[in-house]
Amino acid sequence: MSQEYIEAQRNKLWGCFFLVKHKLYSLTNELQTIFSQAKDGQAIYKKIIGDIFEKCISKIQVEEGQKV
Repeated sequence: MSQEYIEAQRNKLWGCFFLVKHKLYSLTNELQTIFSQAKDGQAIYKKIIGDIFEKCISKIQVEEGQKV
């Protein structure tokens, strides 16, 4: 693997990290209530985080990751 490829992948990962973090901070009160009342609220929350991050990694372009 070239250094450029590694840097490009790092940019995608960091870009998605910040995008997911932003998305989770914009949760509505209604969703927060659902998570807190759900029996497996933490597990559901972690699953959603993982799903959003996985989708981001598969769709984001290197240039978009650099912009974030």
